[in-house]
Amino acid sequence: MTVFHHSNLLDVRASALAAATQLLDDGDLTWATIDVGFVVAVGFATDRLRELFSPSLQHLLVSETTPDLRIVVADSTVLGPHPPLRPDTQTVARTDSFSIDDVGAIAVEPNASISALHWQQQLGVWWLDAVSGCSSWQVSAPLRQLLAWWAPRCGKILAHTAIVGDGTRGVMITGEGGAGKSTTTMQCGLDGIRVLSDDYCIMTPGAPPDSRPVARAATRCCKLSDDSLALLGNHVGTLDNSHRLTPGEKNLVYLPVDGPDAAPTELEIVAVVVPSIGTETTATLHQTQGSAALSSLAMSSIFQFNADPAAVLRSCRQIVEHLPTYELHLGSDLSSASARIAELLNT
Repeated sequence: MTVFHHSNLLDVRASALAAATQLLDDGDLTWATIDVGFVVAVGFATDRLRELFSPSLQHLLVSETTPDLRIVVADSTVLGPHPPLRPDTQTVARTDSFSIDDVGAIAVEPNASISALHWQQQLGVWWLDAVSGCSSWQVSAPLRQLLAWWAPRCGKILAHTAIVGDGTRGVMITGEGGAGKSTTTMQCGLDGIRVLSDDYCIMTPGAPPDSRPVARAATRCCKLSDDSLALLGNHVGTLDNSHRLTPGEKNLVYLPVDGPDAAPTELEIVAVVVPSIGTETTATLHQTQGSAALSSLAMSSIFQFNADPAAVLRSCRQIVEHLPTYELHLGSDLSSASARIAELLNT
């Protein structure tokens, strides 16, 4: 369990949590409380950190209340530099860079961040190495590792899927990278279907037939490749590329928080759609078995986050098995895809 020169994962977890506790005791944090299906109090150690990550969490803010979890967000200017990594860390297996036990959890993203959590203290810390080096995925989905660990304790999972819908009902759009998930999601937004997420959300599996799965927003930021942005010709929300470190990074789009197009924070899921790139003009929709949806949802959710694979698979199966599942073959007319999804919402 060592990815560092002079310390192991559990030692670093203890040090990170001790530092977070000291910041709590010092009272030198700026707080924001969010509701992602459970209540999280987020304490920012600097104004720069608050300015960087607050926009992604803006529509999740709630009034002060007793949190289920507290998370301290700090960087190397406050906590000091990360412990030195072994030279071969970039090739270390993913399973060697995180640990989960009865005390808590820790995960290391080389040259990016350390996430650590203590179950009993209900305390997490997101320790960034350098704010200037934050990637677009960190800015778009802050806290995602810590939320992925805590969600199962509340009967939920952090799922890698897109969700679109009307005021109360939603459709899950899940698929492998490059299948058209984000493009379809953003086109739905352009055509009047509201977007809850294009990548990550908190899912409550539900207990069919009494209750359907429910999706809760975890961020208001979407990510689009240059190709998708060019294909769409437009976007819903505010484009912000100020955090783009390289030309290859995805474009960030912040969903609106006010007005008729405001991003919803919670939707009941009524169907699952698996998109694929087709060759026709008009998109077509065909009902199918749920195995493809289960595979893409479970595998992408497992590999995106350092979580318990068995627990994620069980929840994904519970989410998908009682919902109608459809294959959506995308055509060159992207609006025809959102029209097919609108039909599902109106069924």
